[in-house]
Amino acid sequence: QRARELMPEETMFVQIELDLLPKHLSPARAEAQLDGIYTQIERGDANADICFGFVSAVMQLAQKGRHREKLLRQALDAAMAGFRAAPLLPDDRKLFRVMELSLREMLAGRKPTVEILYRCGLGHLATAAKQADPMAIVLSRTTSFRRLDAAA
Repeated sequence: QRARELMPEETMFVQIELDLLPKHLSPARAEAQLDGIYTQIERGDANADICFGFVSAVMQLAQKGRHREKLLRQALDAAMAGFRAAPLLPDDRKLFRVMELSLREMLAGRKPTVEILYRCGLGHLATAAKQADPMAIVLSRTTSFRRLDAAA
C-alpha cells in the first residue's frame, strides 16, 4: 500500500495487491474487496493492470470453490474489459483473448486446452510451457512485474 501512496497513478501496484488478496485474506473478505474493483470494471474505469490483477485474484478464489460460477462470470467480464482497454504491452489483447476463451470453456463445463493459445497467436507460450492449462500459462505471463521485465 505504501507504493500505491507514493505513486497513485501506477496501476501495477493495484495489480500486485489484487493478486495477493486471496493469499492473505479470508475468501469472504477477499470477495468483498474484489466487489469494489468489479464495480470499476463494470463502469469501464479499469485498465489492463487492474483487469489482469482481478482475473488472477478471482481465479484463485474460484479454485477454493466459493461462488465459482459467479466468480468465473466476473473474470470473463474483466477479461473482456481488459481486451477493450488500451494495451500496456504488445500482447495484452492476445492474453485477454486467451482468458476470455478459457473462461467460456470453464463456464460451459469443459476444460480449456492449449489449442486456445494457438488460436490467439500465442502458440510460442504453449510450446515453452510445462503445463497444459492455458489460463495458468497466461496468468504466469501477467505477473505483477511484467512491465518491468519487458522494459529490461
